[in-house]
Amino acid sequence: MLQAVEKRVKSALSLEMFSGTSPSAEELTDRWMIIGASDIYLTMPLKKSKLIRLVSIRKLKMANLQITRITIMLRAYLFLTIFIPLTFFLAVSAMLFTLIDPTGRIYHLHAKLWGRLGLWLAGAKLEIVGSEKVPAEGPVIFMSNHQGNFDILSLFLAIPRQFSWIAKEELFAIPVFGNSMRRAGYIPLDRSDGRRALKSIEAAAAKIRSGQSVVIFPEGTRTPDGNLLPFKRGGFLLAAKAGVHIVPLTINGSAKVNPCKRLELYPGKITIRFAEPISPLQWSGAHRDLLMEQVRAAIAGGLDRREGC
Repeated sequence: MLQAVEKRVKSALSLEMFSGTSPSAEELTDRWMIIGASDIYLTMPLKKSKLIRLVSIRKLKMANLQITRITIMLRAYLFLTIFIPLTFFLAVSAMLFTLIDPTGRIYHLHAKLWGRLGLWLAGAKLEIVGSEKVPAEGPVIFMSNHQGNFDILSLFLAIPRQFSWIAKEELFAIPVFGNSMRRAGYIPLDRSDGRRALKSIEAAAAKIRSGQSVVIFPEGTRTPDGNLLPFKRGGFLLAAKAGVHIVPLTINGSAKVNPCKRLELYPGKITIRFAEPISPLQWSGAHRDLLMEQVRAAIAGGLDRREGC
């Protein structure tokens, strides 16, 4: 409709320019296009006895935008209506299976199903790049940037190994969900004070040395604008104590599917890109900051600068 209006405006202006005549005030209000500073109004040809009908193109645009926003919010509400009960059901089911499967393999299959269904319900597609760089054997620590709520769902599908999470202890206090995480062997990190945090790192390092791979978000929280936040030192201290390789990976697109702090859901593509593994053994003591910078550079190297909430 907008294109049709613009065409009529140009046509009318061209006619007036070549005719060499100026319209009267009556003609102007009867058949002409009224062009304002911020709005373009279309005057419909009517009988002189009737009022001139003005249609604001700008208002039409605003109305269409409002409808689009409402649709996006309705998609988000519909997603949550299905996804929350689904999460509860799979968490309980996975927790029960840990009674007969202490390896956590069935639990991890539940988690991968949870991730697959979540992305499908959201209309998000997943692209995985460089998964062949992940070592086939031995425990590793995966370190990733943290863009949004769909990062965890995506990582369950992208990482080609069974793994656990190191997460802040507050998450383990959530009913059912927290109990399920404990049964799966996920590792709580107590950040309330330095002594407890160090104790948590020691326990996590022992689990990793025993053969359990883990995932860490070194930023500690979601980024508000797509740029990398400062890294916490805990993950790198853990890598040094465990003595295992770090596999950096970069997530792009998650913030576009679900912008931070907004109840909006957009279909889109999430890309996860793996970088080359990094050994922490070459960086020790005073050189540990160099390890952090190397991992940060690897993650930043795959980051789409246009990302953000």
